[in-house]
Amino acid sequence: MRIEMMLRSLWIIFFLVSSGFSVSVCIDPGHGGTDAGALGEYIQEKDANLMVALSCRDYLRNYTAVTVGLTRETDITLSLAERTEYANSRGFNWFISIHHNAYNGQVQGTETFRHTTQSETSWAGQLQSAVHPWLIWAFGYTDRGKKQADFYVLRNTVMPAILGEASFIDYDVAYNESWRFYTNWNDHIGREGYAYARGFCDLLGIDFPDYGVPESIVVDDGDPGFSVSGSWNTTSTGGYRDDYRWTSTTYQGDYATFSPSSLIRGNYNVYIWYREGTNRSIAAIVEIYYYGGSDRTTVNQQVNGRRWNLVGTYPFSGSGGYVKISDVGSPAGLVVIADAVKWVYISPLDVPLETYKPKTFELYKNFPNPFNVFTTIPFSIENDGYVKFEVFDLNGRRVYSLGPLFYPKGYHTIKWDATLNSSAELPSGVYFGVMFSGGNAKSLKMILQK
Repeated sequence: MRIEMMLRSLWIIFFLVSSGFSVSVCIDPGHGGTDAGALGEYIQEKDANLMVALSCRDYLRNYTAVTVGLTRETDITLSLAERTEYANSRGFNWFISIHHNAYNGQVQGTETFRHTTQSETSWAGQLQSAVHPWLIWAFGYTDRGKKQADFYVLRNTVMPAILGEASFIDYDVAYNESWRFYTNWNDHIGREGYAYARGFCDLLGIDFPDYGVPESIVVDDGDPGFSVSGSWNTTSTGGYRDDYRWTSTTYQGDYATFSPSSLIRGNYNVYIWYREGTNRSIAAIVEIYYYGGSDRTTVNQQVNGRRWNLVGTYPFSGSGGYVKISDVGSPAGLVVIADAVKWVYISPLDVPLETYKPKTFELYKNFPNPFNVFTTIPFSIENDGYVKFEVFDLNGRRVYSLGPLFYPKGYHTIKWDATLNSSAELPSGVYFGVMFSGGNAKSLKMILQK
């Protein structure tokens, strides 16, 4: 094994030197155009393939030694012959085809393929072995294995080639896989794109940053920023780093608090980590105390454990913000896990009004998102004028309308409390906000989680 690794390292060095210290990879988003591929309830496979391919490309573009090409960058129809011809005629060194599976809505898992003529120790086999574990990492789904198949794009490409089926997009049992792509739940698209890029770079010995680093802060249950009140127990193994805390929901009133030492002023994705189990609470309470407010949501800790789960996007500034996990309101006879919380910097908190000079009408991402109580929608207008804001559900039904209201030019925010104009509460789900100003319209996607 050691000799094999040495030979691989020597080959990589020779390859990089002979190719001018550069390597090229062709990324193939499967299907497209009139060929939808597998069908999910919320999204088609062709669209998921393309979004993941673009994410992978963006990760690899950080390295000048890596040249990336895509068989398609938009929703166009390509034959299998056109895909392989693109890769072969341009002399790419590697080929990765991105797909998502489908069966009967009941099956979920991850599998990768190399051609039937390629052994596990071939370069295609080694690329498969490097990428496959990272695809398992991305979603944590069932490992369906590294396989061989006589797929056209694997048979007719002249360079080492693999094909990935990271998930079954039609799966709809414990959750809906197509919804996860549609809403980019837990950075679903980005995690898979990172997995392909990370595996490829690992094979070639290219240093690659950890996911979420460097703009992230983690508070573990063993860190100074962690504290508890009430009755908490410790399990010594199986946690984010080593141990984790748990408390019974039979006698409620226990809180675990995660406080980062200091956060630069900005918007952050907030994630929690826990060890899943059948005795976990299906409604663990998570409270987020952020700059200017607070939010509250529930997490089902029986599923999606041992991974970072996105709670939402919130503004933080300095050391005043924190996250609480508690058993209050959880069904009795279960346990709540408190293990680790991560803050990942996304963008500046806002633009100072005294320096902001809007050049166009812009609608920015709402925060928090997902949200539980209310969400803030920032926007800017170039000139004084009237603004109207409407919210639609997935069926296109208008559920809320504000305005038109007059605003002076500049940066502004409005808040929506997830109610109809009649003040009736709306159910959890995906909603679309549309803002109208000066004859123009902008839209955004908002996720309500109760």
